[in-house]
Amino acid sequence: MKIHKNKLQIGIIFLVLFSLAFISAIDINSCDVLDQENSVYRLTKNLSEEEVVIPNSTRTCMYIAADNVTLDCQNNYIKKSSYERYQPFLIRNPGYDSTKIINCDLFCTPASNSCRGIDLIRGERHYIANNVIDHTMYPIVMSYVNNSIIYNNTITGIPSGHGEGINLQDSSNNTIEKNTLKDNNGNGMELNQYSYNNTINQNIIKNSSSRGMYIGWRTGYNKITNNNITLNGVRGIQFYYSDENFIYNNLIKENEWDGLSFKVSTDNLIQNNTIVDNAGDGIWLDFWSD
Repeated sequence: MKIHKNKLQIGIIFLVLFSLAFISAIDINSCDVLDQENSVYRLTKNLSEEEVVIPNSTRTCMYIAADNVTLDCQNNYIKKSSYERYQPFLIRNPGYDSTKIINCDLFCTPASNSCRGIDLIRGERHYIANNVIDHTMYPIVMSYVNNSIIYNNTITGIPSGHGEGINLQDSSNNTIEKNTLKDNNGNGMELNQYSYNNTINQNIIKNSSSRGMYIGWRTGYNKITNNNITLNGVRGIQFYYSDENFIYNNLIKENEWDGLSFKVSTDNLIQNNTIVDNAGDGIWLDFWSD
C-alpha cells in the first residue's frame, strides 16, 4: 500500500499537535505538590527564606507526585535558611518517571545542616539541566534511576561532610555532561553501588576538598571522557571495586594525591589522558588492579 508523502507529513504534524494539547502549563508562586501528569509547572517569582515553608508531610518544597512533570523555575531562586532537624529537600521525586527540573537556582543557608537539593528515587528518563545549586547538602542525588540526563548544572559550596556534588547510587545508563562542580567540601562526583554504563563527559571538577571523582563499589562499564579534573584535595579519580571502565582524553592536573588511583579494580582502559603535576603518582595501581 502506498502512502502519499504529504499526507504522511500532515499526519505526523497532527499527532504532535494533538499530543501537545494534553501538556498543561501551571504557574506557581510557592512550595507545592506537583501532582498533575503531563504538566509544566512554572515558578513565577523568587522564593525567599521566609516564603519557603516546608510541609511536614513531604519534607520538601517542590514535591513531584506524577509522571511527566516539568518544573521550570525560569531562573528564579528557592532559598532556604532556617535550621531544620530533619534536613528538608528543596526538590524531590520519590519514584515517578520523566521528570524535568530546569532553570532553578537553589540555595541553602546556614551552610551546615540546612537543606538538600534535588533528590530522585527510582524512575527513569529524567532531565536535570541548567540549574545553579549553592551551599546545599547532597545537591543532586539519583538512586535506582536509569536512562536520565544531568546536563549543564553548576554546583558550588557543599558544606563539609555533606555529600558529593552529583551522586549516583545503583543507577545505570545515565549521562552526566557539561556540569561545573567547584569549591565543594567532599567528593566532586560519586558513582557507587552497582552503577553501570554511565557516560561522564565534559565536566569541570575543581577544588573539591576530597576526590574529584569517586567510582566505587561494584560499578563498571562507565565512560569517563573529556573531563577537566584539577586542584582537588585528594585524588583526581579514584576507582574502588570498579571494573572495565573507559577513561579517555581527560585533563587530570594538580591534585593533591594521585591523578588516577585503582584499588581492587580490573580491566580498565586508559587512553589519551593528560595527567600532570599531581602531588602523588600519575597512575597508582593498588592490589588486585590492572
